[in-house]
Amino acid sequence: MTERPRVYVTRRLPQSALDLLARHARLSVWPGEQPPPRVVLMKEVAGLDGLLTLPSERVDAALLAAAPNLRAVSNYAADSENIDLAAATQRGVLVAITPDIPTETCADFTFALMLAAARRVGEGVQYLKAGQWRSWGPEVLLGRDIYGATLGIVGMGRIGQAVARRARGFGMQILYADPAPCPAIEQATGAAHVALDELLASSEIISLHCPLTDDTYQLIDRDA
Repeated sequence: MTERPRVYVTRRLPQSALDLLARHARLSVWPGEQPPPRVVLMKEVAGLDGLLTLPSERVDAALLAAAPNLRAVSNYAADSENIDLAAATQRGVLVAITPDIPTETCADFTFALMLAAARRVGEGVQYLKAGQWRSWGPEVLLGRDIYGATLGIVGMGRIGQAVARRARGFGMQILYADPAPCPAIEQATGAAHVALDELLASSEIISLHCPLTDDTYQLIDRDA
């Protein structure tokens, strides 16, 4: 009987996912809520066949060298920014990501944050907890509407497009900055493709949905 591969998971996942993995692999799971320390991860990978990581774990050439039997790294994320793809390719290690799974979830969360900030939800919770509520007043935690506001989306990829579709339902005017125009989303939502400077000058709300690269590092700084 072929021995099942040994797999290490760097954070506790939903139990149903761990149960599924356990049917096919000898599973070890880091029990902490925070990422495993680097020294622990370096030790654990020594005899692994597979590694399931989160974006907080750096899978670089040194880590891969410490795992001579490693065949696959599965990243619990929509990208592989934390993984040295060149080093993995050199060692013949397969790298897998989940590019489409979090798209709608991230767009939902974007709107949750947008609404919470505009309507001062977090401040309201603290206001109540501190016992400051006395009565409603015209300027008490007034906030602002997002309906009809101008939304600037920086990066019109999968998540940016999902945010734009939601923004249309709020009657928002949509501007977006991206290296390439996206005619389909323009037609679907009325979004306008503009330069980043124009987006920053004209938008009331700005939402960032671009990958971290040398070009986007500190894209929004004091000057912006």
